[in-house]
Amino acid sequence: MKRWLAVLAVASVGIGLRLIPVGLPWELTKYGGSLAWGAMFGLLGRMVAPRWAPWPALWVLLAGEMLKLVQDSWLVALRANPVAGFLLGRTFSWWAVLAYAVGALLVEILERRPKARRTEGGWDDLLPVLGLRPHGGRRRP
Repeated sequence: MKRWLAVLAVASVGIGLRLIPVGLPWELTKYGGSLAWGAMFGLLGRMVAPRWAPWPALWVLLAGEMLKLVQDSWLVALRANPVAGFLLGRTFSWWAVLAYAVGALLVEILERRPKARRTEGGWDDLLPVLGLRPHGGRRRP
């Protein structure tokens, strides 16, 4: 449950950076969103294949970025749709690949912290920032 909340939080931050015009520099909105996209896939990869993390996420992200190099007419038409273009992207960028990798690896670093240094097991320190309480909303005795 905590990872799903983290996925939603990270996705919200990434979408917010990309779509809400708050006057941030272009680089921050572009690559901050890419970093969040990588972190989201890093979290999903930890849920699907925790022993192999972050490799599944990195391979999926790299394949998705490489798909942008394919310019078949049906893919170009699909990318012309605003939602599909937002999710699939339109142009290849090694900088985006780097931002994805940083996001996925940041998740891995946070997940591998020694338990003694964690504040209740990983992502609980993120929940109060979102206005949520850890452990299903119950206070611990």
